[in-house]
Amino acid sequence: MTSNAGIPLLAQVDQQMDLARSVARALADARRKESQL
Repeated sequence: MTSNAGIPLLAQVDQQMDLARSVARALADARRKESQL
């Protein structure tokens, strides 16, 4: 399942999911701060 690049395909997908999740969390936090103003 691993590619020759050294990074398993599943790990790459996992990383992208984590990134998307943290971006979504940052957007939610920003929206929450805006509503408090």
